[in-house]
Amino acid sequence: MGYQENIKILRGSQKYKGSLDKDYVLPTLLEKTSRELIQGDRNSVVNLLEQYFFEKNESSLYRFYGKITPIVYNSISGNVVDQIMLGKNTFYSQETPFSETQAFGFPSINFFDFFSAEQLTSPHGFNEPNSLKDNWLIYISYVRRSVNLNLTYYTDKINNVGITFNSRSGIPFYVTPVTINGAYGLKFTCPVNHGLSVGDTVVLQNDVIPFGGVGLISEVNGSNSPTVYSLGDEFLGTEKNVFTVLLRGDLTYNGGDVGVFRRQIDPQNIESLSNYYIHEHELITNSSDYTLDRCGFEFGVYSKRERFFPNEFSPPLGQGHSVVKEQIKSYLWNFNRDIDVLNYFDNLGRELTDVYLTVLSSNQPRLWKRKGENDNLTVGIGYSWNFVSDGLGNDPYHEQNFEPNLQTPFVLPQSGDTFLGAFVEYNPYDLKERVVSEIYHKLSFSENIMNDGSGQEINGGYYYQPHHRYPIKKVSETITEYNNYTLVPNYATYSEFTNTWRWRNILDIGVFESDNSGIDYPFVNGHHYPYLNISLLISPILSDGLNRQSGSIIPQPNVDVCE
Repeated sequence: MGYQENIKILRGSQKYKGSLDKDYVLPTLLEKTSRELIQGDRNSVVNLLEQYFFEKNESSLYRFYGKITPIVYNSISGNVVDQIMLGKNTFYSQETPFSETQAFGFPSINFFDFFSAEQLTSPHGFNEPNSLKDNWLIYISYVRRSVNLNLTYYTDKINNVGITFNSRSGIPFYVTPVTINGAYGLKFTCPVNHGLSVGDTVVLQNDVIPFGGVGLISEVNGSNSPTVYSLGDEFLGTEKNVFTVLLRGDLTYNGGDVGVFRRQIDPQNIESLSNYYIHEHELITNSSDYTLDRCGFEFGVYSKRERFFPNEFSPPLGQGHSVVKEQIKSYLWNFNRDIDVLNYFDNLGRELTDVYLTVLSSNQPRLWKRKGENDNLTVGIGYSWNFVSDGLGNDPYHEQNFEPNLQTPFVLPQSGDTFLGAFVEYNPYDLKERVVSEIYHKLSFSENIMNDGSGQEINGGYYYQPHHRYPIKKVSETITEYNNYTLVPNYATYSEFTNTWRWRNILDIGVFESDNSGIDYPFVNGHHYPYLNISLLISPILSDGLNRQSGSIIPQPNVDVCE
């Protein structure tokens, strides 16, 4: 930088006779009020904040990291061939009862932990550095496309009563005749969140197959598209699973009859009729692309539960040892390579707004039943209605035996393999996708390791949610409409109802329309660092009708606690 006026500095001896020479310091100015403009030059003033946000939204490189906490309700017991491994995939051959009076035992928490007892270096000791992938594997996946599958919903599993339907047909239900304010009506009970509002239209489907002697509800009041009158019934918290329809006249319907419906927002607009399908996930990473470590000083809010077995109940080595039944620990995970999401698109043709943390059972200890002799993957995939009691008071625990589609069978999953995902509703006019039910994976005991005491298989087991949503961008809460196709994004859809192109904008990172619409996370050195904290809930299934639970089941009170 320079000065506006010329400055001339002379030695003191040159000013006048007798003047002394002095040292002068000329400060450098950090401001300039003018600059030279040369014809042909181009100048651009860079705003660092704007440049930061520009680079942040242009970058497609991610480093995913977070925390995971496995939470196990370890309530299913059996006669255990052994709780402690002699080596990887090797067990004691002698059965080990847990006490003299109790013939049933619970599986050790080691079989659910992210660090398992992989290799014994001494009796009842193990070396854990190589065991972090014996029980579970972690991947990053995305929803590649949508598929349709045949599903089964039981209203009475014991008597084999229910309905078979395709996922594209919609949401299953059973009906019960009711009286509403003195008028006749039908109560529809769904095993999942129906997603309806009062005034919506339910379009009943007829391409479904009931079984067990129940009838098919494909018309109400002579129409296949009745209107929702109210939500819920006399019980608290049923608004998301129950809705009612008024009947015209004294019409009779059999309680327990079944059907399937699709939601329609506006009966005059065919585009407002929802579509239903299954997500299909594709793995982006491999099993070697992440690291896992314990989370220091964090062991959960629940106390550790364990039991000590003396020498006489510790064959064949005869050394007393402890088996931990319940314990909660947390782990930190992070992927050790860049993941570029630029060339991935979701099932709606958009750039990725969500990826998923996919947790799969690797089953190295072989406690769980496998697909094949040389295949580590466990069997049993289902949705929420396959693993919970139905509204009729029965326990129709029944998994859909869909198997993962591996490019290379008999090895651990790798990048490019596909797995089934959530059961989803998408409304083409509202342009929103809603998860009706997450998918769950089932862990079934191998009868060679864990049985019911007589050597027979334990029909129950455990189930968990494998895919956990990992948002990296957010979609706008408002719909944008335009009639010029040259100015719309490639994922926009044309509406014949409005004669316009319609879409929801994908918001830039750091832009918030409201408190819940928007997302932000660190961006350093050209990489995004989004964080995800999940709890891996591992819940029991009691499908064989035997009471194997520890402790009593607390019944729901007959009256409100405030009364």
